[in-house]
Parts: sequence; structure tokens; C-alpha cells
Amino acid sequence: MGGEVDDWRRWAHLLLAAALLAFGHWSLTPPRPTSNAAWSRLDALLQDIGPHPVGTPAARAVEGRLVGQIRALGIEPTVEEATLCEIACVRVRNVLAAIPGRDPDRWLLLATHYDSVASGEGAGDAMSGVAAALEVLATLQAEPLDAGVLVLFDEGEEADLYGAKAFVQRSAWRDRVEAVVNLEARGTSGASYLFEATGDLPALGSAYARQARRPSASGLYVAIYRLLPNSTDVSVFDAAGLPAVNLAFLGHGEQYHTPRDDRAHLDPRSLQHHVDQALGALRALDSLDPGEYATPTSALLFDVGGLFVVSLSIPVARGVLGLLALLVLALARPSRRALAGAVLVPVGAGLSALAVDLAVHAAGGSWAAFTPLAVLALQASALGWVVVGGRVTGDAEDARVGAVAWVYVGLTVVLLVFLPEGAHLGGMGLPLLALALAVPRLRAVAVAAGWTIAVLAAGLPDALGAYGPVVAGPAALAFLPLLAVGLPGWRAVGLLWSPLVAVAVLSVVLPDAPAALEVEHVTDGQHGWIWAADVRFPRGGPTPALASPVAEPPPMFRWKGIGDGPVDGFLAPRVLEEDGAIVVVAPGGTELRALVDRPVRTVEGAPADRRLVVWKGATDRVRLELDPATTSVDLAVARPAPESRFGFDLPWEPIHTGARTWSYVRWATGSTTPR
Repeated sequence: MGGEVDDWRRWAHLLLAAALLAFGHWSLTPPRPTSNAAWSRLDALLQDIGPHPVGTPAARAVEGRLVGQIRALGIEPTVEEATLCEIACVRVRNVLAAIPGRDPDRWLLLATHYDSVASGEGAGDAMSGVAAALEVLATLQAEPLDAGVLVLFDEGEEADLYGAKAFVQRSAWRDRVEAVVNLEARGTSGASYLFEATGDLPALGSAYARQARRPSASGLYVAIYRLLPNSTDVSVFDAAGLPAVNLAFLGHGEQYHTPRDDRAHLDPRSLQHHVDQALGALRALDSLDPGEYATPTSALLFDVGGLFVVSLSIPVARGVLGLLALLVLALARPSRRALAGAVLVPVGAGLSALAVDLAVHAAGGSWAAFTPLAVLALQASALGWVVVGGRVTGDAEDARVGAVAWVYVGLTVVLLVFLPEGAHLGGMGLPLLALALAVPRLRAVAVAAGWTIAVLAAGLPDALGAYGPVVAGPAALAFLPLLAVGLPGWRAVGLLWSPLVAVAVLSVVLPDAPAALEVEHVTDGQHGWIWAADVRFPRGGPTPALASPVAEPPPMFRWKGIGDGPVDGFLAPRVLEEDGAIVVVAPGGTELRALVDRPVRTVEGAPADRRLVVWKGATDRVRLELDPATTSVDLAVARPAPESRFGFDLPWEPIHTGARTWSYVRWATGSTTPR
């Protein structure tokens, strides 16, 4: 009878841990919309539009509809046009709308962008921000703040942030604005997260928590974002000295920059949460004096299911969590065997998930079509590793609890040193572990020590746009406290690992993932074409249909055309003849490629130790001396696309698409003939 009771308790503990993980998933789900007004605005902006990159006729159509919606609110917008030349020349048209506040000397900026990439209509990235900003304008007309709010709908964010650059360099409003709230999206679902802040995060986080409806924030996500190769308009505002808060929803990141970033896949709850968080962030900035948040400062910041927000400065967090770590170390008495079993859990889960992840991609599959199911399967497999660790850890309960406590202390110390914004992941479980160590009758509370890591385990796939070890490892850490109270036996391992096997097979047999496209504009100065690279990762999914027949691209591209027509936003460099040489004059740094390099004798303007074929530089003038027998040479001048941080694609890397502006020129003796 005692054995049956013990089994019941073990399964009850497992169910409690699963409930904590379910709470983590729930915390990432935004509340139901209170109104469909924002969705109606989004639908009206995108109806029959499709992709609308900077400078295209579709972008002009979106601009016209946007201006019309602002005027319907009784506000007269301003359109500011500017041509900026850096690595490329881009002509942008920014739309601005202002709501005065009670204090005529204070202005806050709400920013978003209305251009899209060429592979999809950009319902999430970032027409959701446009629709949310319009709804914020409507709300502030009835409920003005002390500070006035200027809304910037910029064009050219997807083309190297040119819209925001035009605002900070050319707009008369620049010096009147004291802080920025920026709206973005890197997916089509999930809560709108405060994932970046360039001001004083403790002050901003506390004020945001007081003002936002169902606040969602994480200092860890802020720290993770700094490590990623991403950039948004906030990068421009930060460089200009404007404190900024960046909001975005991240769910289903595999649909980011793909044809599935459309209204059919956008979650209306995410759009409404965008509205709520934008209003909360603006009200938070309005409630503070600029001096309170102007200095960039990190913080230990996290929300608990959107119910409340904890915000501590890093020195305070280090002091509190350091004392807790010392207390736990004083109470813990782990054995070597118990500690080995506890360490085995996250390491084993991460390595096995990595192996499955690599096998899936090697077989041509993708998790993307099964994202929620894949995450749950990886987390279930992590529970299997907890069972394995429990079998290795055969010592007394005191030793098992002590081993779990040591792992949590180690995690907390590592985070406090290298990533203090995320130290709560281990640190917030330390009080419960200390209680379990000090009062043996309360050992069961040790199970709840994994609650903060359970939230991380649910949110990391969205934050990083990745699966595999970044799901299974943290999930195993979330379930690790189960070792303190025991687990079901070996039979549970097969039960818990079977979902991972099933999803892995499905992801290979039935791939239905959106295509991650490398999208580039190819221009000749008067006409434009948009090209999409062949699908590389993930496999499968629809690619955009041909808008109309297009000419064959240059041989170096070998890509599928997805549309053509004028691309007024991009200006081609000039190509000149000069005494048996050709001269490329391009604004800013360029990447220069010669399809046939043998006729090229010398290159002036490039490093002396480099022969031409592929060359990148910061000059605006490159002179190529040709062999006298040359009859023609093919050139392409480009703004480089971003590259992988590792120099090659990894299956667990976030999906990032490039955006490269090319001008292709065929030079023949006696003429320069744009193609």
C-alpha cells in the first residue's frame, strides 16, 4: 500500500511540474481582443496590396491608404520625402501624425514602418505596428497624455533602416522628441514583448508595469537581443541619443519574412496586445521625467504571467541572489552520485535534442509546420532525461535535494557573472530550495523551484526562432527539481520520448514549412526587378507566384523572379568609360563583383593585396583597368546582405533573410549598356 501511495505522489509531482510549464505557455498567450478596430484598419491597409517594398507602386498605395486613415481620424498628416545615400541610395517617404499633449514642450515618438520585404505582405512585420499606432492615435484623441505624441510611419526599415535615418537626420521634429516607443514583429503570434530598452531599464520597467495591460517584459530577452545580429529602427534612434522602448511579438518566427507573414496567419490577439503595450509604454514614459530614464542601465526584469513585473537594478539583484546562493550552499549536502545525476539531466537533454534536430534537417525536414507540437515533444523528452537522472541518482532524499540546489546555485552564479539580466531563472528558485532543505516535511515545494525556468523553456523558441537544444535543455532544468521528490520508473522514459520521435518523423515525411527567402532588388536605374533566391532552409512551402514575365537575371544570380516594375526607391550607381577602363561611381561602401575577372588588370580604390572577383570597400569610386583585348565585362555593384554570425547556416540559428540592393551592368567596348 505504501508503494502505491509513493507512486501516486511521484506522478502528482510530475503533473505539478507539467502544470508549471503549461503556465509558462499560457503567459506567452495574449488576452482576447477587446475590439476589432485595429484589425479592421490592418485589413483596409493591406486589401489587394501584397508585398510592398520601399519605392514600389505597392508602397505608394499603402502610403495613400495610410494618409486617408489618418485624415479620417481628423488629423492632418505630414509626408516627409528624403533621399539618403550610404551604402545605397534610397528615396523614402515618411508619414507623420501628431496628437498634442497638455504640455506643449514635451513630445514622445511612437514609431513603426509600413514597408515590407518582397516575399510577403508583411501583416506582422510591420503592418501590425501601423494598425496598432493608428488605434493609439484614436485612443489618445480622447485620452491625451501630458506629453504630445508624434507617430512616425517610416518607409525603408527593411532597406537598412533608411526611414528612421531620414527622420533623425532630416526631420524638424527630431530635436523636439525626448523618447521613442517602437513597434515591430518577428512572427505572427504571441504576446507583445518589451524586448529592448536603451534607457534606464529599472525605471522604465517599473513604470511600464504600472501602466500596461497584461505587461510582458524580460530583461533576459533584452540581453539576448543584444547578442543577435538583428537590428530595427531602434538602432538608429539609439545612435541618435534617443532613449527607446522596443515592442514586438515573436511567436511563429518561422513565418517571419516569408509569404506566410499575412493576415491569414496573424493572430488578432497579438495585434490587440500590440495596441495595449504601445499605450502602456507611452504612458510609462509620460509618467517619468526624462532624467529618470535617459541613462542606459540594465536590470533584472521579468513578468510573471502578465500578472505583475519584477524590476531590480543589477547591483541589487546580485546582492540578493548572492546571499540566497550562500544560504543554499550552507544547507545543501549533495553526494557525488546525486550531483552527477542532476548534471546529466540538462546536458543529456540538450545533446539528444541536438542530434534529433540535425537528423531532421539532414533528412530535408523542418520543425516549422509543427512548431507548438515540436516544442511540447522536446519538453516531454526533457522529462524523460529527468527520469534517467533519477535512476542514476539513487541516494537519499537529502542528497538529491542538495544536488538540485547546487545545480541551481551554479546556474545562478554563471548568469550573475555573464548574463545578470537572466539570473532570476535560477535565483528565484533558490528560496524554495532553501525551504525544502531546512524543513524536510516541505520537500515537495522543491518541485515549484523550476517555475521561472519553465517560463523560459516555453518562451525561448519564440525569442530565438530556434528549437532543439534551446528547448530541451531549459525544459530539463525546469523539471530538475523533480529529482528531489522522486519520479516514476523506466517505463515513463518511452512514454515521454515517444512524442519527440513522432514529431521528428512527421517533420520529414510531411514538411509544410514557409520558405525562408533571400530577397534582393536588382535595378538598372530606370527599371526594377525583385528576385527571390531558391529555398534553402527550411525546405518546402509555397513561394510567391510570378507577378508577370520577367527577363532572365544575370548568370550570377540564378534565381527565380517574383515580380518586376519600377523600384523608385533604389538608385543605381553610374558606370563611366575612362581611357580603356571603366569607373564605377557608387554612393558609400559597395560590394563589387566581376562575373568575368580575367579582363581586369588592376583595380584602383581596392586594397592592393586583393584581386577583384569579390571585393568590399568603403569608397564611392572604383576604377578597373581592362585588358586591351577586352570586348565586354559583367559587373554587379551591391549593398551587402547580412551574413550568419557563424559564417555558415546552422539549423538552430534564427531565420534571418537578407536584403541586398544590386545594380547590374554589362560593359562593352564603346558603350555602357545597363541591363
